[in-house]
Amino acid sequence: MAKTRRNTVLALMHEKSHLNNSQFEEAKNSTLDVTQFKRETHLEGLAPYFRAELGKWLKDLLSDPKYLKPDGSKYNIYEDGLKIYTTINPEYQRLAEEAAGEHMTNIQKSYFNVWKTNDPWTFEADENQLKIRKQHYKISFEKQNDIRLSGISIMVNCYLCLLMKSEMLT
Repeated sequence: MAKTRRNTVLALMHEKSHLNNSQFEEAKNSTLDVTQFKRETHLEGLAPYFRAELGKWLKDLLSDPKYLKPDGSKYNIYEDGLKIYTTINPEYQRLAEEAAGEHMTNIQKSYFNVWKTNDPWTFEADENQLKIRKQHYKISFEKQNDIRLSGISIMVNCYLCLLMKSEMLT
């Protein structure tokens, strides 16, 4: 399938005189190496949280009837080849994510030093507090995969889950 698509593009380039006959034939007959191909997930790359929120906003915006395609159907932000321009600066975003990662590492070390001998879910808690904390733990555990901040997982939440005593899960 990839080779067929490549050859279609090459043929179009040849038709438009971007490739001469020998370039076209050489490119068409060359092997296609896809061993280095790696599909990215939505969590990879810069600003995954921003991109996820932008996607939600665009879907909402494009559901408005005034933004229909010429044929009257709705746009699909993933399949219709739309070009989306934002004000995000990739270099600043990369630097911000780097700084956040370093900061979260330091916070995690500090947090561990304070709580390594204590269980934050049961520390100085009466029965009512234990009940509230257990409910909060279950909610945060269910949502831990949804919590992202510029591609950096909130490590404190995961650490708290590890500290949770197994009897609190029952």
